Amino acid sequence: MNGVTVHQPVEPRWDCAICGKAWPCSAERARLLAKFAGRPDQLGCHLWQELERAARRVPEPAALYERFLVWAPGVLPPSPIDPGLGMPCLPPSAAATRPGDGGVGL
Repeated sequence: MNGVTVHQPVEPRWDCAICGKAWPCSAERARLLAKFAGRPDQLGCHLWQELERAARRVPEPAALYERFLVWAPGVLPPSPIDPGLGMPCLPPSAAATRPGDGGVGL
């Protein structure tokens, strides 16, 4: 054992320090779902921040979107038709407006 007790990513491939699987591994996903239960917006913000951090370090960042975001329920917009629905990291006042609408809420 390497002394690591948390399912955390290890560079350069961003694999789990404990189980060696792609991070977030199934154990970390379960922990994140419990930690952010009922708060998919906050889970989405956390995962997006981790995705950005990983994208600057991994040799092949193209697959990170699915690896970090697609698995998490409620994080992505329900439909690609209205991308304005998927802005979990914006404060409610900013999320209620769209570019070009003059700052008027929906």
